[in-house]
Amino acid sequence: FIGVRINKSIANLWLAQNQQFFENNYAHLGIEKEYNPKAKNLLVPESYNKYKFFASGRVYENYMLVFIDLKKRQDLLTSVSSLFLLPEKDHIQYHAGINPADELPIVFLICKNKLTKSLRKQYEEVVEFTEEMSLECINSRNLTLYSENEEIIERLFKNNTILEQYKKIADYIEMIFYSDRKSFSKNDHAIVFSYEFDKINQPNVFEDITKFSHMVIDFICSSTVKASYKKEAENRRKEFDLRKSKELAEKNAEEVKNKKEEMKNNLKKPLTREQAIKLE
Repeated sequence: FIGVRINKSIANLWLAQNQQFFENNYAHLGIEKEYNPKAKNLLVPESYNKYKFFASGRVYENYMLVFIDLKKRQDLLTSVSSLFLLPEKDHIQYHAGINPADELPIVFLICKNKLTKSLRKQYEEVVEFTEEMSLECINSRNLTLYSENEEIIERLFKNNTILEQYKKIADYIEMIFYSDRKSFSKNDHAIVFSYEFDKINQPNVFEDITKFSHMVIDFICSSTVKASYKKEAENRRKEFDLRKSKELAEKNAEEVKNKKEEMKNNLKKPLTREQAIKLE
């Protein structure tokens, strides 16, 4: 009961620090068709330690989905084992489907050093289109940067307003991933911010991560790239898609071949009455 109460209070704290921001920036909050800003169900509980928040209708953004994934404080065994084994952390993720003003063929990933291997495996476009880059304000925080376009990243972190906000929350960043490859939505470019917390003891920290996330979104969506770069990026994507299509066709052909071989082998065996009917 104590664990459930603590998790609920953390989720409500996130909402209390951010509700005004979302009301000022989005046309619709919550999952109900009829928008009521005073509704008590803006935060949707999925379990005792997981909550979800949805907002839609903002310049450049089709939607914003926030996942609040907290420690399993309601589970005594997990709570005790985390003291002696791998400690659990609280996580908050922001998923946004965005539409930049100018088509922006860019992929970049900023993540904790320990996550680089697993995330590069998870997001194939990071391996295909990006290279590891060095930027002092990022690398000094035990973060790794992969980007397809160095200029955009440098402009992002040379923006004084964004840089100041970044310094407030940099230690909580687990991952920032942006892709024009429609990784999460068929119609949108996608951006994900993931933050992790050992302890939530900084005043207004939830408000700060929300502001930073939206600053980055606004910067990306209002940015432009050179026509020469855009052409090169589009060619890279065409080559990649062509190669993937060829690999998929070869895989399908191999599966068909294996299936035919399997059917031939089965025909050599005596069939039961049911198998004969099915084959017929």
